[in-house]
Amino acid sequence: MRIAMDFINGQPCWAGLSTPEVDASVTFYREVFGWDIESQGPEHGDYRIASARTDSGPVAVAGLGAAMDDTSPSDAPAHHDAGSQRSVWHLYLHFDDVEQSFDEALHLGATAIIEPTDVGEQGTMALLHDPAGAVIGLWQPGTHRGFGAAAQPGCPAWFDLHTKDFDAARAFYSRWLGVEFEQPEGFPDTYASAKGPEGDYLFGMMDVSQVYPPEQPSTWNTCYLVDSAGDTLRRAVDLGAFAMMDADPSPYGFISAFADPRGATIFAIGGQ
Repeated sequence: MRIAMDFINGQPCWAGLSTPEVDASVTFYREVFGWDIESQGPEHGDYRIASARTDSGPVAVAGLGAAMDDTSPSDAPAHHDAGSQRSVWHLYLHFDDVEQSFDEALHLGATAIIEPTDVGEQGTMALLHDPAGAVIGLWQPGTHRGFGAAAQPGCPAWFDLHTKDFDAARAFYSRWLGVEFEQPEGFPDTYASAKGPEGDYLFGMMDVSQVYPPEQPSTWNTCYLVDSAGDTLRRAVDLGAFAMMDADPSPYGFISAFADPRGATIFAIGGQ
């Protein structure tokens, strides 16, 4: 995985939670991951920045903000109240020119959700659906670069696209980002890793067409490094989360997954 924070085009650079209950979500994620979470003030819509404590000091690892009605999947998972708005995590990819990259994505079959929009001096964002239906964000940095670190406790460790149309998604991201997909050794042919132009792996892609129910959309997911995937899952469940995957072994550590109390899915990787 590319862990350098001098982001290149197409590299995951930020994860943001869109939630109808910001304060409750802050409490939940602070307890689960040990993050310090601070408001950016009313001038930034009370957007919260979560930081992990590393040996070199606190680093930004995620954002939490009020839900935008048109960005949450319409189909809630079975454990979530379908009559209420759910939370959702959005992953953002770095681009030097969001407007150009946004237009290129539309030309390749993506559909617009939010057109390129300036976020004060912090940067420019956009949201779209890829051809397989997954929501993906675009970010052109201003004062806010994105993740402050990766592959450290509390920081992002990996990113996966769970897609219901593997071939269409693979073709789209290959052409849009200029990445090459390879099947990692020991993995099934339903999984591929995206290699960037500098030879670093940027993210993975999994075919979930035979796994996800018809009503569940394709999704991008962020996996955070923790001391214990099992302990993290148990803390989350004790705080009202729904366990989606126990601490299962992988070539890179144990992985667990859960949906937070408002339905947003997040992954953890670490010791058992």
